[in-house]
Amino acid sequence: MIFSGLSVTLATTYWLMVMLFTIVYVRIRAEIGMPYTWVYPYGMQREILFLALGVPSNLRHLALLGGFFWLSRHFFLPLNAAYAADAIKLIAKGNIISSKFSIWGFAGGAVGLWIAFFTHLQAYYRRGANFLEGTPGTGDFRTLVTVQDYRWLSQLVDNPHLLRRERLSWVVYGTAVSGALMVLRRFWTSSPWHPLGFILAGAYGHLCPYWFPCLVAWVVKGLILHYGGMRLYRKLIPYS
Repeated sequence: MIFSGLSVTLATTYWLMVMLFTIVYVRIRAEIGMPYTWVYPYGMQREILFLALGVPSNLRHLALLGGFFWLSRHFFLPLNAAYAADAIKLIAKGNIISSKFSIWGFAGGAVGLWIAFFTHLQAYYRRGANFLEGTPGTGDFRTLVTVQDYRWLSQLVDNPHLLRRERLSWVVYGTAVSGALMVLRRFWTSSPWHPLGFILAGAYGHLCPYWFPCLVAWVVKGLILHYGGMRLYRKLIPYS
């Protein structure tokens, strides 16, 4: 990001936000086992950057942040990090040499990423993003998301007050509560309040769609432990 022309402060802060969200997503996947992709408020990484540092006055920096929006809007980093966590578990169970797996994994990821860039950009420049996937003149969903984001950034240039500053206080509140729950669970291991559960419950605001499937999983787990104990529970866990 720095080599593209983005300032060191913006690039470092944005990458830090993206990595923090990715780490939390992996912990949710590893500890809770939530088999779903959108377990984070997408786009919030960059919005926190704007709320904390303000909208960049440099239009080039703003345009570059729009170009790197795919790191926070879509799920390339979280999903691949979750796959890596799954792979680590499989390596441990299969007695595979982890160093070789890591080398081939990073190499394959790098090659695959550049192939994806090449194929998409080649198709976009040859055919036009607005004429792909059978939607002539309007573009597919990804094209619409891209156009929507640049329009939003253009509006922020003219009216920075469109950002809801109170959202930063909500971020601080959520961070404080999550930290308090982490400390509580450290000293009270049987605490029923899990910090990842609190984060998951607010991943989509008060309209979070995950509460019912999590409730069902919690009830099923309780029944298994009650009637079958840890022996049955471990037998039913994949790759345990």
